[in-house]
Amino acid sequence: MSRAVGESNRRLLRARDTMDRDYAKPLDVAALARGPVADVLTCFAMAWLRPRG
Repeated sequence: MSRAVGESNRRLLRARDTMDRDYAKPLDVAALARGPVADVLTCFAMAWLRPRG
């Protein structure tokens, strides 16, 4: 596994852990829009679209 893939996987796991932890809290859309959500969503999309072997 390359270093870039490893770092991407860690970012995805941190994002998933945050979503799991904050699941019961009300969704703050304004805070999401100000934060690095676009990067995380792009990361999820790229991981989903990555060819599986």
